[in-house]
Amino acid sequence: MADPRRRTTPWRLPGLDPRPLHRGRQKAYANATAPAINVRGLTYDAARTIFRAARANDAKIVLFELARSEMSYTEQRPSEYASAVLAAAIKEGHRGPVFIQGDHYQINAKKYAADPESELRGLRELAVEAIAAGYYNIDIDASTIVDLSLPTVVEQQTLNARHTAEMTRVIREAQPEGITVSIGGEIGEVGGHNSTVEDLHGFMEGYVAELGRQAEAVGRELPGISKISVQTGTSHGGVPLPDGTIKEVAVDFDTLAELSREARERYGMGGTVQHGASTLPEEAFDRFAQANAIEVHLATAFQNQIYDNAAFPADLKADLYAYLTAHHLDDERKPDQTDAQFYYTTRKRGFGPFQATALGPARRNAKRHHGGPGTDLRPDHAPPRRCRQRRSGRPHHHAGRGASPPLEAFQVVGAATWHDTSGGVASSPPTPGSRCRARRSLSPPVTSSASRSAATVRW
Repeated sequence: MADPRRRTTPWRLPGLDPRPLHRGRQKAYANATAPAINVRGLTYDAARTIFRAARANDAKIVLFELARSEMSYTEQRPSEYASAVLAAAIKEGHRGPVFIQGDHYQINAKKYAADPESELRGLRELAVEAIAAGYYNIDIDASTIVDLSLPTVVEQQTLNARHTAEMTRVIREAQPEGITVSIGGEIGEVGGHNSTVEDLHGFMEGYVAELGRQAEAVGRELPGISKISVQTGTSHGGVPLPDGTIKEVAVDFDTLAELSREARERYGMGGTVQHGASTLPEEAFDRFAQANAIEVHLATAFQNQIYDNAAFPADLKADLYAYLTAHHLDDERKPDQTDAQFYYTTRKRGFGPFQATALGPARRNAKRHHGGPGTDLRPDHAPPRRCRQRRSGRPHHHAGRGASPPLEAFQVVGAATWHDTSGGVASSPPTPGSRCRARRSLSPPVTSSASRSAATVRW
């Protein structure tokens, strides 16, 4: 089987290629930052809009990223995500590098406690799969296993440092010849206690020592991390209030600036990374650049622009919320949550299960045939049933014919009626993820040969 480090990726076209970021960036720019956007749904269409906005605003760098956890509930493997982003770049006539990133390639603390090797093996295999798909920026997040009960900061950060260094070796051995993947580490779990300079020093002391041992084992130099994610008071998705609005938070910009300065001057990194920023007020964003945060990660606000858009089909949202109630009420709703809070925090889980409804069969079939091993990440649902969706009064968009239509083209006209293949009207919408034939598609199908040629790596 082909070595993923040496294969030619199918999208190395003139003027367009995936690219690593941040190596040596500590000297390249100051008082500037880059948006890193997690596109959870309508990836091709959303990426096209992002490319257009970047061009209109003369934005030099935008990263497209997806976290390990997001892969599950959005049902997007690396090859599909990279293909959609690069297809959008081609469609929009983008010239120059495209930055695609694996965000929060995270160790699950509960799974690690139960079976450390199994959890680490899964993370290693995912990193190799992502690199083969064209992800040349990967953020390793082992901050979930930092043990704050230990007496010293170095001891608290020991497992984080060790496994980040081990993953650095895995990535360096898998990266294509001539490419140095930009790797990020993390010292403060988002939503936890704020990071300190002492945390950074404790992590780097252990990381540098372990990376030296890994380099000695392979007999060559292993370039280290180029950025560090920290916690300064934010949380993923923000904190929803009972009425559904988002609580204002106080970001510790002074600590962010101090950590970034230490990362740049003492350790030669590009700087710090700020997570959980998309729901902050607009006036906060120039302060990230002033603090020399090299990246600002944005996800939930872009998701909200889809769900809260007036053009989003009302009946589809009702079906999606009904699904969330049926499948996530018992395990995710807190006793004191209102309906607005519950749906706000869980509706990200609607992207994957409902994409057969929203995007049509072409994309589902492309994933089934080209997604490779492990593509179908759907949770356990009711037994699938064959069905077809009929929505009256709507234009039929033929996937792949010309430019993707604007979102406004999908305003709901008429009610949805669900039928099974025997002709009987279903008493309720089909379970998301069932084998459905939708009569229209919001975006053309995007397939990639990357997953077909990616090597299966055993550790």
